[in-house]
Amino acid sequence: MITFILLYSIKLFNIYTLPVGFVTFYGFYTLKFGVTMAGNVIAFIPILVFFIFFQRQLIEGIIFGGLKK
Repeated sequence: MITFILLYSIKLFNIYTLPVGFVTFYGFYTLKFGVTMAGNVIAFIPILVFFIFFQRQLIEGIIFGGLKK
């Protein structure tokens, strides 16, 4: 939480993290749902692509990590 507050207080737009950057779309009385949701989808695409390519290794790692000798 403190990291979020510290990053939100920084006024340089090029070093915002994605969650902090999405907060900047909020207005005082309004919330731009379309812009926020579009940003969330764009931010989620690389995570989805990473999971699709490395799904087998991730699942094997989870299974191997849960085994006890």
